[in-house]
Amino acid sequence: MYGLPEGLIETLAAAKHIDAPARAAERALAGLCRRASAPGFHRDGTPVAYRFLAPGSAEPAARASVRSRDSEADGRRLGDPDLRLKACAARLVTDPAFVRDFEAQRVRWAALPEDARPRLPIRRDGLDAGPGAAGAFATAFAGFCDRWALAGAATWDLPEPLGPVVSGAPPASTAPRALGVHVFIPFHHDLDGDARLLRDVRRAHRAQALASGLADAAAGPPGHAGLARMFEILHWERVASARYRTARRTSGFVADLVRGLAGSLPLHENRVRKWRKAASARLRRRPATPTPPPDARP
Repeated sequence: MYGLPEGLIETLAAAKHIDAPARAAERALAGLCRRASAPGFHRDGTPVAYRFLAPGSAEPAARASVRSRDSEADGRRLGDPDLRLKACAARLVTDPAFVRDFEAQRVRWAALPEDARPRLPIRRDGLDAGPGAAGAFATAFAGFCDRWALAGAATWDLPEPLGPVVSGAPPASTAPRALGVHVFIPFHHDLDGDARLLRDVRRAHRAQALASGLADAAAGPPGHAGLARMFEILHWERVASARYRTARRTSGFVADLVRGLAGSLPLHENRVRKWRKAASARLRRRPATPTPPPDARP
């Protein structure tokens, strides 16, 4: 069960979308999440370990918005690895092909006998690919993680993207199995001002994504801070809508949801509307068709 931001809880309660007992329960859950530094709790009561949505995780993006008056361009100047990974998560959960693939893994996991079912969170390298249904799931999940460059899944709503790997060891010993660009930089290479290297990596990224049919997942609105906002907005809207399905159908719920999210982030209501629209547009797209690399075309 996930917690909701307290500002959103109060807005929904003031608008009579949730009653007094629900408000009290939501505030108690939000307090537990805050004390556990977690966005929610698993069924067994353990906190969900997911730093991108933990209470307070929105602060770097919030500071960027304050400095730049809601300009997503500032997100590119933060240099925050976690913010970049949070933006990756936003792209993934709004990519139709990824959503279908992620759900297929969840269905396979749910079909396992309870005593053979791995507990969440599930890490790509934490499963035993042995015989039987559990081994088959482990193999399929590893392939899924490699295809989408994931470390694993915190829950079946929250993927964990891989970050860059930097090591002084030989390339073959540290190269991840996930799809990505492997770069070897000799010790004597001077990186200062080497813009060409960055351009080459970007071109290789794009070519690889096109060849693998993953260009849509790699594409999206620019700006890590803005994408991080989209991720938060989408997650909390889904939580509130699933928990209060009846209220979701009442007049004014969406407008009050937008107002509550804007006050919680904090963000202007127009920005919340913008990122809700962007997420919806991404989810409606058709999956990309793989494009063979130039040397493989007839």
